[in-house]
Amino acid sequence: MVLKGFHKKYVRPIFRRVNHHKSRWFDRKDKVLILTYHRILPVQDNQSFLNMVVPFQVFQKQIQCISKQWPIISFNDLKQQQRDGKSKAPLQVLLSFDDGYYDHFEYVFPWLKEHNIPATFFVCTDAIGEKYPLWDWYLYEKLKGRFTERQIQNFIFKYKKLMASERHKKILMEFGINVYHAFEQERCMSWDEIRIMAKGGMTLGSHGCSHSSLAGTSFRISVQEIQESKIKIEENIGQKCGVFAFPYGARDDFNNTLLEVVYRAGYEGCFSNIHGYNHFLMGDRLIFNRVIMTSNTDVRYLLG
Repeated sequence: MVLKGFHKKYVRPIFRRVNHHKSRWFDRKDKVLILTYHRILPVQDNQSFLNMVVPFQVFQKQIQCISKQWPIISFNDLKQQQRDGKSKAPLQVLLSFDDGYYDHFEYVFPWLKEHNIPATFFVCTDAIGEKYPLWDWYLYEKLKGRFTERQIQNFIFKYKKLMASERHKKILMEFGINVYHAFEQERCMSWDEIRIMAKGGMTLGSHGCSHSSLAGTSFRISVQEIQESKIKIEENIGQKCGVFAFPYGARDDFNNTLLEVVYRAGYEGCFSNIHGYNHFLMGDRLIFNRVIMTSNTDVRYLLG
């Protein structure tokens, strides 16, 4: 753990600085950089589970710094530029927010709207309007103090590939925890809040239904989550849902077959959490890389 902490704090930043300059000077193709956040909260402590929480003040400073360097565009703007075959700038940035927590509506949306900055918000439809967070966050909240962060992470990785009903039963049996128990202070957004964001110029995308790793569940359930989440979002916001983000988004959380299902369902774009930038002209039916943002991310070297 000490060695891993040293690598994360000292080695990785150096590695990314070198790669940033390498990408900037030797890859002259026009680029699209997609940043993804999870929780944005008015906290002072930068430490959080898997670095998922970014303090609101840190978030503001990061976006202000980024917007001074590169244009921040919407997903729809990107797709129109790609259809036209002409990029507006050598490097453009998209903002994305995963999981659909209430803090996106309470803190992020008003600030973005005030500064006329577009973003895409990915929501899990099963949790919308409920009085509990997503199952993995709830599990962490209930297990912290009993287990180490690494142990909790391993529990989540074990359960993420189960169907929601099976996962609920196993967690209840192993830990005595009901992940659907009310926990309103950590809830996800309601449909009313999501509609306000959509009318306010934000893009709403699908993050599936149950926040499961779709490559691990049955193919039938995965197809159902990809298709039904899109339909439900469109019915509730009265707008097209044109972009999908695979839950967790690592290489073992999706495959080419599921990627094909996404595009056959009518989505125009698909996001992963694989680290990296994207070339502007990347072809159809491919998956976009993203950069996961933390409170310690150095925004001067995002291409690394």
